[in-house]
Amino acid sequence: MLFFDDITLAKLEQIHNEYLHICELLTYEEIVTDSKLCLKYQKDLAKLEPLAKKYELLLELEKQLKDINKKTDFESKQEELLFKQEEQTLSDNICNLKNELLLLLDNLNADVQNAIIEIVLGDGENAKDLKNDIVLGYKNYFEKHNFKYEIFDSKQNTLFEVAGLNVKNIMQAQVGLHLAKFGNENSSCKVFVYDNLNLDKPTFDEQDLKIQTTRSSGAGGQHINTTDSSIKITHIKTGITSVCQDERSQFQNKQKALQNLKEKVIDYYNKQKTKNAEKQKREQVKLIKQNYVAKIYDYQSKTIWSKINGKQLNMTDFLSGNDL
Repeated sequence: MLFFDDITLAKLEQIHNEYLHICELLTYEEIVTDSKLCLKYQKDLAKLEPLAKKYELLLELEKQLKDINKKTDFESKQEELLFKQEEQTLSDNICNLKNELLLLLDNLNADVQNAIIEIVLGDGENAKDLKNDIVLGYKNYFEKHNFKYEIFDSKQNTLFEVAGLNVKNIMQAQVGLHLAKFGNENSSCKVFVYDNLNLDKPTFDEQDLKIQTTRSSGAGGQHINTTDSSIKITHIKTGITSVCQDERSQFQNKQKALQNLKEKVIDYYNKQKTKNAEKQKREQVKLIKQNYVAKIYDYQSKTIWSKINGKQLNMTDFLSGNDL
């Protein structure tokens, strides 16, 4: 998540200048008559326009607020009160506009990411309640932001496989220890976030396989030894093979070999994903061993404090998926 600082303002100014430049380019006859080039600039314009227009509005509102702040002499208390109310309204509108601009900036170069979020039960007699609340908050957040997800639950941990715009970047701030205060009792959970290795789902169509027939050998009688009934199937992409000569017919051996091959290939893909996740997780485990705290949940005051940005949020907002 971006923060509204001088760097953000400079980026918005740059985007606004680029927007104005494209507006000017689209007035040139040589560009308007070039359908391909014109279409490109129109697409760029549509992408930048929401940011540029909101930035222009922000500048206007900040100018209005500055003008109001200059006024120090009031004819009456009522006039002063009206100015104060207008000042507060402008301040609120500016704050909301900045949040909208931050969201637009986040989405400007957003890409669909696949991530695994793992919540692991920690210590304390209320750790299970904390884990359930974290899972609920994440689940509702994913739904409100139209992220696709699957949940895999067990007593010790819960896994989310999530896909959505910038989801890994957004969830990265959750990595670490999550501590909860239940009166005098403390409990904890651990949260890990890593890439979900985006392997294409294995396919077993004709072009994916190399099928060879050979003469069967070994026990089985004269028939099995004198016909080309043994089948060897190779999955071309992985090089994994499966051989079957158990049955008398070539068709039956092919069916068994193919089933066995599918199981082997799927197992290989699952192991690759697990290996990739464990490699990323090792670095995060080091953080947690150093007692790196991501969040503190105070169940008495119903507030959550985030270490990554110093933000404090209401627990109800978190549980309902409004905020992380």
